[in-house]
Amino acid sequence: TAGLQRVLGQILTHKIDYADLYFQYSRSEGWMLEEGIVKSGSFNIEQGVGVRAISGEKTGFAYSDDISMPALVSAAQATRAIANQGAMHSVQI
Repeated sequence: TAGLQRVLGQILTHKIDYADLYFQYSRSEGWMLEEGIVKSGSFNIEQGVGVRAISGEKTGFAYSDDISMPALVSAAQATRAIANQGAMHSVQI
């Protein structure tokens, strides 16, 4: 959690009024049976992190499919830059 606090602190030091992080991780598994016999199976993992920064009436968003500290730092930097500039951008890290 110290790393997450550090990332939020870096965002909030640059004229940003509010910032938050959103983490998602979900797993799903499915099987197809035909007359009691397994015909196919699947396993899926979806994960990612989103970063939002608000500066006045401007909002910046960035996200990454990779939940790691380097990816989070990159997304945070992109979000802060977008919110400070006020331009409309979509950034995937």
